Amino acid sequence: MKRSLWLVLILCVLCGAVLPAAAQQRGSIVDLLAGDPQGQYTTVVAALEAAGLAETLSGEGEYTFFAPTNDAFDAALPALGLSIETLLGDTATLTTLLNYHLVSGDRIFFREMARAGSATTVQGEDVTFALEGGFALVNDATIIDVDNTADNGVMHGIDNVLVPPSLAGTFVAATPEATGEAADVAGETVPENAAFVRFAHFAADAPDVDVYIDGELSEVQGLAFMSLSDWVAVPSGVVSVAIAEAGAPVDATVLGPLDVRLDEATYNTIAVVGSLENDTLLAQPILEDYSPIVEGNTRATVFHAVERLQPVDVYVNGALLISQLAYPQTRGDNDGAFVIEVSAGASDIEFVISGSRAAATGDETAEPASGTVVFDLAGENLAANTNYFIALSGTIGNPQAVVVPVDMATIGSGT
Repeated sequence: MKRSLWLVLILCVLCGAVLPAAAQQRGSIVDLLAGDPQGQYTTVVAALEAAGLAETLSGEGEYTFFAPTNDAFDAALPALGLSIETLLGDTATLTTLLNYHLVSGDRIFFREMARAGSATTVQGEDVTFALEGGFALVNDATIIDVDNTADNGVMHGIDNVLVPPSLAGTFVAATPEATGEAADVAGETVPENAAFVRFAHFAADAPDVDVYIDGELSEVQGLAFMSLSDWVAVPSGVVSVAIAEAGAPVDATVLGPLDVRLDEATYNTIAVVGSLENDTLLAQPILEDYSPIVEGNTRATVFHAVERLQPVDVYVNGALLISQLAYPQTRGDNDGAFVIEVSAGASDIEFVISGSRAAATGDETAEPASGTVVFDLAGENLAANTNYFIALSGTIGNPQAVVVPVDMATIGSGT
């Protein structure tokens, strides 16, 4: 009996010596965010990775990070006139925004906020703390998930995105005039409930095509390979789309009819890709971002339209902006497109087989010769306040690029 008691005591001592040390291994702030059981921080994790801050918050240090939930981003970005794709593509703005959520050198726990009153962020401006109605606030965001302790700091979940005062003036909230509601398109006044659609022809062996909408021949006629139509205003909701050889009746369609949902005041490109020979024609809807563009920037929807070509990485002026851009429907229900926003000006846009540049040298910023460049769109002058559609098109043996600009000043102006 005594021997058993001693064994129990020895085990208790050993457990007391081991368990506290194990308990301290909580992981980094990024680990906490990525491992959230509700998965409510996936957007901010993607943002940290895009800005290059995930490594910082995975390393040693004493940090306090206020992490907006996915719902917080979903609510805040439209009010700022941004999409998540646009924000992730604008590294400078994204970094400034995230650094305003980060305090370095100190762990600020919930109980200390009222006494502290404020804290200076890595971005350089202060956030303020308050207690209202029993809820703790940081600026105008409610802290809904407090005191998540990591090895390198503490994370608090918040229900809004914090915007530093110095950056707030650069955002322009989306307005009916900016998004197309009650706007003039190509001089034609459209109804309040309109959606906007255009068509792209990227099927190499298909003839010129006409487009039928709800059984009626639309103004999109004779659309040739590697070209895009103008925008067409249609009633929002579900519309039936059929693609026929130019001059052929609607019952002699090449593709369709198929139903496509077009929400009010959205801009949607329907791209015809694939081939007749392989019976792989596909009409892929792409929702584009036509919210206001930050002054001095340009925006582009980049699209992979080359059947049987591997996913590509897209570099702009040597910087990797899009990784693993895949042909439509080859990875689940992917649409083959990604939206970026960059500074306007002369740009070298390279489409590189995914991973080949890094695999060749171990350096994703290596010179083009080190990777398999599919197409180099060199010296393309991307104008400010312009929305581009840039497609990698052609065939796997002869890839080409299509660049179609739309001056945002003409959206809503009728010019």
